[in-house]
Amino acid sequence: MLIGTNTLDVLFDIYSEADITNRQPLPHGYKVVFKVIELRRKQASNNHQGVVKMQGKMPQVIPARETVVVEGVALVSGFQDEKSIVVEYPSSSPLPGGLLVKAGLVDFPQLRPHKLPVVISNESDHDIVIPAKRIIAEICAHQTILLKKHSVTDQSQNSQNSSETQSSQEPTLNFNFGDSPVPLEWKQRITQQLNNMPEVFAHHDLDFGRTDQVRHHIKLSDETPFKLRARPIHPQDIEAVRRHIKELLDAGVIRESESPFASPIVSEKRMAKSGCASIIDV
Repeated sequence: MLIGTNTLDVLFDIYSEADITNRQPLPHGYKVVFKVIELRRKQASNNHQGVVKMQGKMPQVIPARETVVVEGVALVSGFQDEKSIVVEYPSSSPLPGGLLVKAGLVDFPQLRPHKLPVVISNESDHDIVIPAKRIIAEICAHQTILLKKHSVTDQSQNSQNSSETQSSQEPTLNFNFGDSPVPLEWKQRITQQLNNMPEVFAHHDLDFGRTDQVRHHIKLSDETPFKLRARPIHPQDIEAVRRHIKELLDAGVIRESESPFASPIVSEKRMAKSGCASIIDV
């Protein structure tokens, strides 16, 4: 036997209205269900829920398989401080079968009447008529995930602090100048300068240095696409090339692209541990 949530809501109302002295002790399963319904209703009331009724005295026709924006008027209380609200399907007064309300976050008008657009889709194969003054949506206050004091400045400061912490954990780079005639003072300055940007140095074969310390100005006025000729790969090198391409993709060195400006991968025969070396022509 299947019991819908509407039936449980009715049972909860009957149980709540009954005299406390006449209430029978509930099994554990009923207690859990009633507790869930109680919390759901309390949460709904705390969200300052309201309804949106269709504006005008004429019914609205929603054509089959089409989406229509219907103008409605919000009937609410307690939304004076809300700038944005959530529009949802009206669970308290369901629409005719086949109609769906696209939930979304909209700006709440401060002046009366509070006119709100409601996007309604007809998923059926026939036209559906919505009577005049019908409830077409429910609205509630949205929940803020990030605090208002969490600003971009805080994010940049946290990012800077994390980068400083990460840089402090980076190993110190040592350079062998050999018999270079560079003075000791300059050797120390060069070493210190290069240690300020350790991310530019590759630490293994699949690591690639990158930094934002140097800026290049590239002219983009000529947007003529170019197409490089694909170069054949010897059959005995195909598996090695595929394996190396997968390693480069996993490391983030390259990415798949169908852009007319994308360059192919050129495979060259070289002595390497993997048997072949691939050059990325960019």
